Amino acid sequence: MTTQLRTADNPQLMANLKTTLLDLELKRTELLERYDPAYPLVQEVETKISGTLTSIAEAERRGIREETSDQDPAHAWVKTEMEKAKVDLMGLQARASAMATALKTLESRVHKLQGESVFQQDLLRTAKANEENYLLYHQKREEARIADALDQRKIINAAVVEAPMAPLVPASLPTDIKLLLAVVTAILVSMALGFLMEYLDPSFKTPEEVKEYLEIPLLATLPKNNGQARTAFQFQSQGEPPR
Repeated sequence: MTTQLRTADNPQLMANLKTTLLDLELKRTELLERYDPAYPLVQEVETKISGTLTSIAEAERRGIREETSDQDPAHAWVKTEMEKAKVDLMGLQARASAMATALKTLESRVHKLQGESVFQQDLLRTAKANEENYLLYHQKREEARIADALDQRKIINAAVVEAPMAPLVPASLPTDIKLLLAVVTAILVSMALGFLMEYLDPSFKTPEEVKEYLEIPLLATLPKNNGQARTAFQFQSQGEPPR
């Protein structure tokens, strides 16, 4: 970073330029004593004098620039911290790799323990089932031993829990009653079916039904199928075709 900036004139350059300017002015004076101002040599010297004056002005404007720089403390601190962070990152990456390896090892152990746990549960269920079977066999064996002992000693080991009694309803109905019930049921079903078919039939049965449905006067009815059914036609007074 820049710590000091100083601008000063160049004394050697200024001295050379001023010396050159003085020589050119002396030469112009000598030429003017001999020639007119419009003479080419005089004009050339005038041009050189103008260029020298311009150079002197430019040198005074620019001068010599001295710049002093030093190390930036913030940049140095950031650089140091970056190096520390890189070292920490390398350590963390190595630690992560080691932990990943340890995690894989633990996962394999967990899978192994899960398999052993399932095997242990199977063994526990088998042991419990064997224990229940043993207790059942032992109970049956005791019951058989007691029964044999009672048989050997001719002791009756049976007792009446509840006295028998006649049921209120017979176990089965007589055949004639069943037949009568079947006939009554068939008649009721047939009647219900007939009423249902009559209710669901959309055809007209009487002229009054046609007149009530169409809401216009009925002029004539003609039988159909030898009088077994009737088909109604109605006409309006204006001669509208039948509907």
